[in-house]
Amino acid sequence: MHRTGGIASILLMACSTGFEDLLHDGGSTAFDPSSVDRGNTLPMDAGDSQWGGRPFHGYLVEALVSEPDLDEALRQAMSEDELVGLSFAISVDNELRYLTGLGDADREAGTPVDPRTSRFRWASVSKGLVGLVALHRHIHGALDFNIDYQEIAPGLGYPTAYLPTGCHDAACSLPLPLTHPAISLRRLLDHTAGVQHYSNGLENPAPSSDLTNDPEVNTGMAWALSRFLTQPLISLPGQRWSYSSFGYNLAGVILEENQGQGLASQVDELIAEPLGLTSLGPDVHWHDRADRVRGYRRDRQGIRWNGDDDVSWKLAAGGFQSTPLDFAGWCAGLLGDTLLDDRTKRDILWKSEDPARAYAFGFEVTRDRQGVIDSVGHGGAQQSVRTALKAYPNEGLCFTLMTNSTWADAPGLLRRFEQIWREAQE
Repeated sequence: MHRTGGIASILLMACSTGFEDLLHDGGSTAFDPSSVDRGNTLPMDAGDSQWGGRPFHGYLVEALVSEPDLDEALRQAMSEDELVGLSFAISVDNELRYLTGLGDADREAGTPVDPRTSRFRWASVSKGLVGLVALHRHIHGALDFNIDYQEIAPGLGYPTAYLPTGCHDAACSLPLPLTHPAISLRRLLDHTAGVQHYSNGLENPAPSSDLTNDPEVNTGMAWALSRFLTQPLISLPGQRWSYSSFGYNLAGVILEENQGQGLASQVDELIAEPLGLTSLGPDVHWHDRADRVRGYRRDRQGIRWNGDDDVSWKLAAGGFQSTPLDFAGWCAGLLGDTLLDDRTKRDILWKSEDPARAYAFGFEVTRDRQGVIDSVGHGGAQQSVRTALKAYPNEGLCFTLMTNSTWADAPGLLRRFEQIWREAQE
């Protein structure tokens, strides 16, 4: 496996935001509110575990390397884009090469982004967790993801109609044929089941924040299924690709019904525990957490807090959260053999049933001219966050980015920082 860059002694970087003159020393000493720099990169303490004389954090072994060009690019992006908070990480195989946090996790409270403790939402990057859990259950014989979901979870609701091509009104909807193609878990995970997203069906099925923020109503994912299962599919299953977060919610509930176990618990069992991702879990609105990152929007009135509505009701589609450190650990873990062997990932996890569609099991997949997988990843956009993850299996390389500035182009920033880092390795 190709390795980029050598391992240097552990260096703890300090990076200012470039547009705020506030508070954090990224050195190995404790946080000092009187300092003027706000960068924060993985300080070590007595509680860190050791591997070969180096700290390790779950799956990742710490091997931080000084990257001055990348430091400057991050500072510049913070300033030019007026970002409130940002974190970026690079891993090579299971080695953490770069991890930094800049700016504010909570601007009003003056809390800096700390990549070890600040909890960002994953948004749609959560979908890959669900895909891996489903594949694990399939290959171990717990379920068949190619059959109709009624055979797996017969108690769930089921669509009765669909919108033929060119139809955008209930008047032209048609009954779902008795012999229609299966609404399978595989199709739900590949976005080919015909389930609508937010605004491409007859009605937006997202429940109001009054409902999602009420723990008496919001008891998980299943309670909101009827809001879209009573509406027509936007196509026959298997007919075309159409991105759907609600399809992922349905997939998550199918997994829960099949296993008699909550999705969060399954993710913990099959992913978080094997990789040591101690912060990975649902972001539940009514669970107060001092380390939860606040999200911001930018409009004519300036940069303002963007509210905090629950996302646990759509856990499978985008309801998980973690620290940037554990976000990087998930990316690196995908490329190792702790979760799945390389052949299973290549031949199933990252292989779409439709060769023309570069999406499978919650991952966007790019291939080279010979059809070999080049990269896998996903982006996320939500009320309080923008996220991006990109992994290169043949290089063992992972890049991850999280920001609480909702106007940021997270995939674009990741590409920019990746290019700068690669050029510095030449």
